[in-house]
Amino acid sequence: VTEQFMDNYQANRTEKDAIELSIMDTDPLRAQQMVSDAISWIDRLNRMPMDSTRMKIRVELQSAYDAQLMLSKSLLDTLAAQASRFDIQISMTGDGKASVSGSNPLEVETYKFNQFQYESAIEELGLVKVLLDKHDLALKVAPSSIHIVEEPFVADKKAKPMRSLICV
Repeated sequence: VTEQFMDNYQANRTEKDAIELSIMDTDPLRAQQMVSDAISWIDRLNRMPMDSTRMKIRVELQSAYDAQLMLSKSLLDTLAAQASRFDIQISMTGDGKASVSGSNPLEVETYKFNQFQYESAIEELGLVKVLLDKHDLALKVAPSSIHIVEEPFVADKKAKPMRSLICV
């Protein structure tokens, strides 16, 4: 089967460095489908390294997101524990800003610093989430790694003459 297929299969490089695939078969539609399948297979092979890299990036982004989420939760727990331990109150001022007050000024300043870190961590978490969502969207799109100059088509005439024996 392989020998017969190789006799009817040609892959030639053109003068413009393109690759021309041609397959001859008794059924022209099957030959067209075989060329289409060969193109799909070549494209899939070309995309494998790119897809592997894209998945590695996805894993790294997910890892960064998980780490940032853990940091945010840890900072939130620290703020809650600090507020309950040192009786720190948060109130809103007339201009819409949060006011932190408590009996120990050092702990109030520490709480403000932790609150700033928490807000920064939440902002960073949002940025990483946006990157992760964009990358997930990009993963759903499977771009072709090859440019097809001419789609496979059925030949107008037979390439090989049909031989028959005529007896009189």
